[in-house]
Amino acid sequence: MIVRLPVARLLGFAAFVALLHGCAGQASKGTNVAPIPAPQEADIAADSGIAAPEPEPKRIPAPPRPFRPSAPNEIVSEGVIAERRLVVGDMLRIDLVRIVEQGPLGILRVGVGEKFHSHHTREYHFSQLASAYYTWTADGQPLIIELWENGGKIGEYADEGFRIGPRYAAPRDCPEGATTGLCASWAESGQQVIPPVATAPGQSSDTARQTSPGARPAAAARPPELVASVRERSRFHVGVGLGGGTMDFACVGCDFPSETGFSGFLSLATSVDPRTLVGVEATGWTKSESGTSAQVYSLTANVTEYLSATSGLFLSAGVGLVGYREDADTGDLSARAAGFSGRLGYEIGAGRVAVVPYVGLVRTFGGADMKRNGQNARLNIAISNVQFGVSIAVQ
Repeated sequence: MIVRLPVARLLGFAAFVALLHGCAGQASKGTNVAPIPAPQEADIAADSGIAAPEPEPKRIPAPPRPFRPSAPNEIVSEGVIAERRLVVGDMLRIDLVRIVEQGPLGILRVGVGEKFHSHHTREYHFSQLASAYYTWTADGQPLIIELWENGGKIGEYADEGFRIGPRYAAPRDCPEGATTGLCASWAESGQQVIPPVATAPGQSSDTARQTSPGARPAAAARPPELVASVRERSRFHVGVGLGGGTMDFACVGCDFPSETGFSGFLSLATSVDPRTLVGVEATGWTKSESGTSAQVYSLTANVTEYLSATSGLFLSAGVGLVGYREDADTGDLSARAAGFSGRLGYEIGAGRVAVVPYVGLVRTFGGADMKRNGQNARLNIAISNVQFGVSIAVQ
């Protein structure tokens, strides 16, 4: 059966369909549909009753601490700056020093740390410090490193050696009325300073300091506590030793037994630098038995060299005359020839007097002609004498 709909109703239905189609097209072309946000952790935690964790703050690394030269007017290469940074940093780290200041040209001032008097690598580090600041010197002048402690100067380091004691306790060219730096405490004490090592036109004595974190400032002004951690080798030296020893003869086709007796020496020397002494030495050995007495003696020019300016270990060597004499009922025997001496010892003590255990050797270079009552005995012997004992060294 065919259903007939009125034309008006059919046209109205078509218009309604067209209107819906047009609205759908506009929505697809110009409308942005916002996405449904995903639930956040805070929302979930709030719904579940659990506190949301606080976001971790972003860590920003601290910038590296730059190395700043002590003298702002000094012009040096990047390589020199890097070397100074390394050397000074190592010394600060092990507490050998706590302050490093550049004074006038040729002078470097350091405030020493607690390990200065005991650290076994002190000589090495200070030699490296002097090398790092080699540009801070005038032509022909050595770099002087002043050593400061407890508000006063206690000594110096120069020419690969430490010089500690009253003779080296006066600062060099500290500015009058200094209010900063190591010189400030000395200026307040009213002590006199000695002339500068070297000067150069236009050079500034401004001193910017390099310090370790937490380093203590210089103590309040007071007279310096002078320390004597090492012997000051800058005077006339006298050494007297006593002990024992053995004497031997050596010759071709003969055999002599070793003889044991008493020995000793006397030495006089003067220092030429903190590590070296030059002087003369006399040694002796003696034995008496059954009415016969025998002696070995020597007189030599000697040089004594210490392991370092702060070490008590030394080696002494000399050349000169070595002789033998024997007095017996049957006659007198004697022999002498060119020879040498050597002694190894260790000074114990830090003042003007030190105790020195030692071992030494006295010997002829070759053979010596033996004489009986002044006549040739037709015997050529090499004289050898080993000595050991304890001596007193006074300066």
